[in-house]
Amino acid sequence: MQRVGLFYFDGQAARRKDDRYEAGHSHGVDLTTIPAFYFKGDVEIFGGEATSSLVLGPESSIGVEAGWQAFRSRGELADLTRTAPIETDSRAAKVELFGQWAQHLVASRYESLQFRNTLKGAAAGVLADAAALKGGASPFRATLAYQYQWDEAFRLRAEWTRDFTTIREIDLGLVGFVWFQAYQAKGM
Repeated sequence: MQRVGLFYFDGQAARRKDDRYEAGHSHGVDLTTIPAFYFKGDVEIFGGEATSSLVLGPESSIGVEAGWQAFRSRGELADLTRTAPIETDSRAAKVELFGQWAQHLVASRYESLQFRNTLKGAAAGVLADAAALKGGASPFRATLAYQYQWDEAFRLRAEWTRDFTTIREIDLGLVGFVWFQAYQAKGM
């Protein structure tokens, strides 16, 4: 199976709040308290994804999935007392390799992000430090996963992730299950 998709988004933000470190948005890591910051300006996002798989036998296949995304924004970053012009350029990529035989699925995924934030003006340095805008950083995440398809509706899954995208680098292990039951509504 081969599949390719492209996307494009063009928009404007009037006063978008930076809520990366707000309570309730922690993704399981320690929270860092920073003051409120707002972005006003133009945003453009574009990219694509592709998947290719090869059937090796009646119950086995291998495949690859890849994606790329570019993000650009131009505008102003502000807190309650300061404003600075900001330009952001970033690129994100992911590659996933997977193999399946009978009820077993093994996959590995690598995701990376490269970005550059450019702030100008008298408040640029203070705002960049306070808003935790690290320029030139290249965070990444690597994941290994195993899944067992118990039956048509029930799957067991184990996953390990080394995450260098958070404030503090972490290793994360997950074990869980997926249960799916389709119901059909009766017609009138």
